[in-house]
Amino acid sequence: MSEQGNTNKVESESAREMMDKFNKREKIIVTKNDDQDAFLELVQSYTNVQDLSSNAPETFNGGFALVKTEKGVIRLIALPNENDVFADPVVRAALYKMYLNRKVNYASDDDANPADFIIIPGGFKQKFDYEAFKFQAKTLSKYLRDQGLAGVTNQSLRMAFASEAFAKTQFPRMKAENWVKLLDVARKMAEKFNYCTSIFDHWEATRAVATADTSDIELNFDELDKAEDALAEAVENEKKGENATAA
Repeated sequence: MSEQGNTNKVESESAREMMDKFNKREKIIVTKNDDQDAFLELVQSYTNVQDLSSNAPETFNGGFALVKTEKGVIRLIALPNENDVFADPVVRAALYKMYLNRKVNYASDDDANPADFIIIPGGFKQKFDYEAFKFQAKTLSKYLRDQGLAGVTNQSLRMAFASEAFAKTQFPRMKAENWVKLLDVARKMAEKFNYCTSIFDHWEATRAVATADTSDIELNFDELDKAEDALAEAVENEKKGENATAA
């Protein structure tokens, strides 16, 4: 079957954005919380859409997706809602195994936050890719620096969100309640852009009990001498290379 073309132009900005993505071979997925009117406008702009959603029951309250096959066939499919998906024991078992693998892999990360391994009675939610935090971390860090909180980086901001003790030690000028307010702002911003907010829920639930190492550090100056010698050797070798190139 040949690739289908548009017969109608879409009017709304949301529908145009969806169309741009779809034309780039991106799949368009909408849930009951998304702009389904814009999605319907997009679907109706194409001719001969293969509708595989027609068998959905009248009580259906899931989502929809518009996809394009390698041969250019445009298909509309219905997607089950979250509750129906997780009611399937096979799905739950597969996702649990995936979760355990991600948890173990994260534990091998040298930068892993100890607070992320606290088990809350009754279970907890967590998303380990931190995308909900990462996409706004630079903006939040700059905001805090502009407000006079010097030295805030993306990494230290994450640690401050995760641990009240760390925040108090590293940023004593910032009141504890302001960290909670900022955490809520970050959660709402992530929600606005359709990110999973479970990492913020986890931090809020555990930051009061998460510990931070505040013990004094003794420097090993023997190791510092070795590092200094290694740096001097590296600089000398670099200069020799530059001189050889110049000659």
